Amino acid sequence: MNIALLTPIPVEHDAITAHLPSLTEQLVNGNRYLLGDFEGKFHHFNIITHQSGSKNENTALATDRVIRQFNPMVVILAGVAGGVKDVEIGDLVIGTKYYGYEFGKVTPDGFAARPESGPYSKELLTLAQSVAGNGNWKRRAIKPNQSKVVFGAIAAGNKVIAATDSDAYRLLKQTYNDTTAIEMEAIGFGHAMQSYPSIRFLNVRGISDLLDGKSKSDAGGSQELAVANMAAFVFELLYHLDVSQFKILGRMGIKELSKEIIDLVISQGKPANASSPMNSLLKAIQPFIADELKALHAAPNDADAKAEAKSELRRVLAGDDALAKQLEQLVEQVKREAPNSTVVIRDSKNVVNGSQITVGGDFRIGDS
Repeated sequence: MNIALLTPIPVEHDAITAHLPSLTEQLVNGNRYLLGDFEGKFHHFNIITHQSGSKNENTALATDRVIRQFNPMVVILAGVAGGVKDVEIGDLVIGTKYYGYEFGKVTPDGFAARPESGPYSKELLTLAQSVAGNGNWKRRAIKPNQSKVVFGAIAAGNKVIAATDSDAYRLLKQTYNDTTAIEMEAIGFGHAMQSYPSIRFLNVRGISDLLDGKSKSDAGGSQELAVANMAAFVFELLYHLDVSQFKILGRMGIKELSKEIIDLVISQGKPANASSPMNSLLKAIQPFIADELKALHAAPNDADAKAEAKSELRRVLAGDDALAKQLEQLVEQVKREAPNSTVVIRDSKNVVNGSQITVGGDFRIGDS
C-alpha cells in the first residue's frame, strides 16, 4: 500500500530518503518522485517521496499531484519549522490543526484576521501520541538527544518570520496565540487534503530555529538536528501504523468490515436471486478470496476456515480503499434487504426442539 511523504526543501528530503536504503526514480509530467520500500510492524509500505517546494501554493499542487498519481492511503508533510511556543531547537511538533495566518481583510483600522484552519487526521494523531509516549523513535535518530515531542497548532504563511519584533509575529501572538510552530506549507497542504476525505494526513515538524537568530541557528547545524529527529519520528510512526484500524466511510474499520462480510457469507450462503445485493457482494470478493470462499461454503462451521477468510480479506482491503468503500456499501444493502433473522433451535435443554424465533438486529442465545 502507498504512503506519500512530502518535504519542502532538499535537506528535509535527504533526511527522509536516508531511511530508505533502495530507491527508484519516477518522473511524471516533469515531477520527480523517489520510491522505496518500508517494512512496518503490520504492513509492507510503498513509500513515495517528493520534494514539493516551499510555500502553500506549491505544496497544495504537489499534494494533489501525488494523490492523483499514486493514490496513497496516508500523506505526511514533513520538514522543519520555527518554534513559537513551548519548544526548543531539535524538538518535534506534531500538528493538531493548521492555521493560515495571512487570511484576512485590510481595513482603515488595520488588518482584521479571518482565520483559515482545520484539523489533521485523528487516527494518525492518536498513533503519534503513542509513538511520542514510548520514546523509541529516538533510536532511529542519527545521534541520541533529549528532544521532546509537542502537539499543537502549526501556522503557515508565505513569509519567513525571522524575528519576534515583526508585525507577522505580533499577529500570531494576538490572533493565533496557541500556535506552537510556524512554516510556509501547512495551509496549502490542509486545503488540498480537504478534497480527499478518505486519505489520512499529518504534519510533522522539527524545530530548527526560534525565530530570533534564525540564520545563526541554521549555520550552527540546527536544521540537520531538526530534520534527523523529524525523519526518525516519521518512520517510527510508519512502523507502528496499522491501516486496518482506519474507519471506512466514517462507520467501521477494515477488521470490522471483514468480519461482517464473512458472517454474511456464512449466514446467507449463495443467494438464489442473481440480482440481489448479497450476490453482488460475493462477486466483488470472489476474485480476492476464491479459495477461502470455497472452504467456507464446504464447511461453514469450521472456525479455521472462517479465520483464514477474514484474515485474507483484511489484507486485501488494507491495500484497496476503493474496494473497501464498495464492500461497505454492499454490506449495508444486504442488511437493509434482510433486516430480520430466523433461528431454528435444536438440541436445547430449555425450549421445544424445532422452535423458531425471529429477531431484528444483533442477538445472543445462551444455553446454561
